[in-house]
Amino acid sequence: MKHVQTRSALLALAAGASVALGQAAQKAAFVGNNGNIEGSVTSYTFSPAGVPQFVAKVITGSGTNNPGNNVYGIALSPDGRYLATTHTTASTTVERVTMFRVNADATLTHIDNFTTPDSPLDAVWLRNDVIAVTRTNTSLANLVYVYRFDGTTFTQIDQESAGVFTAYLELSPDGQWLVAADSTGLTLRSYRVELDGTLTPGTTIGTGTYVLDPGFTREGRLRLYGGGGISGGSNKIPAFDFNPNDGSMSSLPNAPYTSPGSSPSPKLAVHAPNPNFMIIGHGTSAEIRTFAMDPISGDLTDTGFAFDVGIQGSLGTVAVLGDWILATDNFDGTTGLYSFSLGPNGQLNMNGTLVSSQGTAPRGIAPWNPPATCYANCDGSTGTPVLTANDFQCFLNKFASADPYANCDGSTGNPLLTANDFQCFLNKFATGCT
Repeated sequence: MKHVQTRSALLALAAGASVALGQAAQKAAFVGNNGNIEGSVTSYTFSPAGVPQFVAKVITGSGTNNPGNNVYGIALSPDGRYLATTHTTASTTVERVTMFRVNADATLTHIDNFTTPDSPLDAVWLRNDVIAVTRTNTSLANLVYVYRFDGTTFTQIDQESAGVFTAYLELSPDGQWLVAADSTGLTLRSYRVELDGTLTPGTTIGTGTYVLDPGFTREGRLRLYGGGGISGGSNKIPAFDFNPNDGSMSSLPNAPYTSPGSSPSPKLAVHAPNPNFMIIGHGTSAEIRTFAMDPISGDLTDTGFAFDVGIQGSLGTVAVLGDWILATDNFDGTTGLYSFSLGPNGQLNMNGTLVSSQGTAPRGIAPWNPPATCYANCDGSTGTPVLTANDFQCFLNKFASADPYANCDGSTGNPLLTANDFQCFLNKFATGCT
């Protein structure tokens, strides 16, 4: 289960989100720790160079048979306000959904615990107040449950059939379509996301191979790639065109593609920060491998660049945060979070070193890239014009109260706030908001 931050930032902007509403004030990532005896979530922030920095760990459950153990799914609301975790313990009836409020420093405040039918292997926010959760089950019908969360209550508003064994959900970059991947049934299903967050079934396509943890392209022609797992020779990467008008899908003519090596077992796909590349994570080989993507045909070509996390199964998941690629090491020796920058030819250049999650079996990643802000819009208004005399008064008030915001020039001297900050603010106001 991998997640890309682009849509979160866009929807947060559209909603006029602000840190005051509850979201991390800087780039952050939240990692779910899938421990059998202790479940937890680790918060990270990052240096300007992309090096992960441990912030805090919050325990969701501990001890034998605690419903808060085994954090498996992890999802951040588009506005960055709420973090949800799903749990996959030994229960065969219901499992827990844990809700947190995200603080400006990337720490988490527990809100409440709710239940959903067993097993919630994946969860995706459809709106700032609507979340979809799978019921992945080998003996019962698989479903996608949709819940509305208003900050206090957790209310089911919809449920849709999802096949035989559906463990992965993926939302299109514009938030209009949800795709459910049924590995046992070898199918993909699309659902239109309605304005109220409910789902309307779209189309179903047979895939021929597993499509594990699929990922959409973020720009250009809308396509969907995934991992073929142990099906089709344990080296296949299925790929599909996706029609945003009706949710229909069709296999790319030259797909599935082949990942090199002896049965590497591709397990996930995520669009790289550079749109000319796809990132494929592997189960058996535990490699993160980059593939060049033809912008016209969508065909993938192995770049020859890969990072080996460790022994079989030790790659947790992969996510993209701005220009960085994040990955978890699940159990091989020291475990935690990696960060990479992508080279021009698909190289994976590590930022710093692996940083421990201080939890057991780190797996899922929920990245957060705060929406761009306009410094001169001090009062946070959204009207037209955005910048007004109120922003000057706002800046004066912050300067008078020694608010760090007023340190416009970023100086570190004593005094921290000077006349230069006024000139800096005037310059930014004159430049305007774009």
